[in-house]
Amino acid sequence: MAIAHLCVSVGKKGMVAPHAAYIARQGRHAARLGSGEKLEAIGIGNMPAWAAHDPLEFWSASDLHERKRGTTYREISVALPRELPPAVRVALVGELIENEIGMVHAYQWAIHNPLALDGRDQPHLHLMLSERRRDAFERAPNQYFRRFNSGSPERGGARKGFGSRAGQRLRGNERAAELQALRARWQDLVNRYLERAGLAQPGGQGLHRLQRRGQLREQTAAREHPAQTAGLVGAQRSAQRAQPPGVGEQLVDRPPQQPLRAGPLDAALQLRAGGLDELVVLHARRAG
Repeated sequence: MAIAHLCVSVGKKGMVAPHAAYIARQGRHAARLGSGEKLEAIGIGNMPAWAAHDPLEFWSASDLHERKRGTTYREISVALPRELPPAVRVALVGELIENEIGMVHAYQWAIHNPLALDGRDQPHLHLMLSERRRDAFERAPNQYFRRFNSGSPERGGARKGFGSRAGQRLRGNERAAELQALRARWQDLVNRYLERAGLAQPGGQGLHRLQRRGQLREQTAAREHPAQTAGLVGAQRSAQRAQPPGVGEQLVDRPPQQPLRAGPLDAALQLRAGGLDELVVLHARRAG
């Protein structure tokens, strides 16, 4: 079984600029590209004018000006289907960004593609975003990360908060529920792409469909022990809902695919989705 993974993490003051360099494979992290790993694609969006030329300017300002115990970034890390070609994976990432971030938050992303233990591709996404929310006011770096002023928004920093319950203090079970909802949305999105590529049957249990681990357990048990399974499904689902954040997901078995190898720059394309404009650079080619 190949593991599919989605998790959300946050970074504190002083951590964001080094992490941005890590996902962009800049500085000392560039050495990773000499050991078989590919930087398959990169992109940014929604940056203020003073950081549009270099996202590191934005993250460095966040490290400098956010409050001492404040969150400087939120990151969504997710495994991408290796059976989809690189350009389709980029489109998949673009739709994820459109759905979950839109025009609200400044963000930076990168697709890394090292070799897995089986010698095949292991593409995965790092999507960093600022919890500061964009509005109609332009702010200098030393103002952007100040406390928001609800009475005079132009005098304070950008409002902070992410998701449908932005700004609310959530309990642990509420955060877990939001994570599970994000995973469900991702599962649906990936399955639509697999269906379009002819790798899964619409609404069915095709060979490549992305499914949560609990669903796979239920389906396997139902096939092998139908009479014993009927009364256990509800209990299994309750237990799954109680799992803490970070529990992985799985892809069902899939046939081998010729691995990709790092190669020269193949394409530079403009991705436009729902008003999002990003320069996307692909660095992958099929091995000969």
